[in-house]
Amino acid sequence: MAPIISYKGATSGSDNNPTSGTFSVSGLTWNAGDVAISCWYTSDYPKILTGSAAFYAAQTLIRSGSDAATGSYYIAYRVLQAGDTTWTWGSPSDVGSTTVWGTAVFGTTFATPLETSSSVSTQAANDPQSPAINTLSSGSCVLSFFAKLNDYTSVVPPTNFSYAVSHSSTSGNDASMGLAYFIAGNPGTVTPAVWTLGGGAVGDPAFVWTGGLKTGSNPALFTRFWVGDGFTYRYQASPTAGAGGAKAGAGAPGR
Repeated sequence: MAPIISYKGATSGSDNNPTSGTFSVSGLTWNAGDVAISCWYTSDYPKILTGSAAFYAAQTLIRSGSDAATGSYYIAYRVLQAGDTTWTWGSPSDVGSTTVWGTAVFGTTFATPLETSSSVSTQAANDPQSPAINTLSSGSCVLSFFAKLNDYTSVVPPTNFSYAVSHSSTSGNDASMGLAYFIAGNPGTVTPAVWTLGGGAVGDPAFVWTGGLKTGSNPALFTRFWVGDGFTYRYQASPTAGAGGAKAGAGAPGR
């Protein structure tokens, strides 16, 4: 039985019209077999992420795309191996194209960790909201992503989600990006709430995406409790071990 997924840390960066950069796990504590989720966004299209054959061999693409009004994005994962440090990406020059990127590491998943992935959609809202997904395994890690054509002065992840990585920059045409995570309980639908961004603008477009990392946890080891005004799920590492709390979505007690 696999333990619950854990967050190990993140790195991030930004620049005005970079033509190269790196996704990095240097300085983070992780184990071989952990998973690095890398995200990249630029405010201008046709600027896109490019890479060498070695870069693409090291990354498993989740989603990528461009929109003339919103910019370009790239989301991928890497099952980490001993000796991993950085992966260098490239990008064609485009004056004023603010670019932000980051890599977040999660422990205890599978060699094929992604169990579910929404499509990427665009929204013109100050506070973007990523799509609902259906998790397939107990204790799966739900990821909520946004990338926005504006900077922010403050950012609050969706309710019950925790920061994984976020970055904002005013160098160039302005851009921001965030990835947050939530350890779900038993399999089912998870609908992330909005990201709350300070200092943005209602009409600025954003890309949004939601995904789920799977775990091998036994569904019987999650017990659902009603606490206050929402449900919580208690995870038990073994049938005789003490329970540890996992974050939970809101709901109403059954009747």
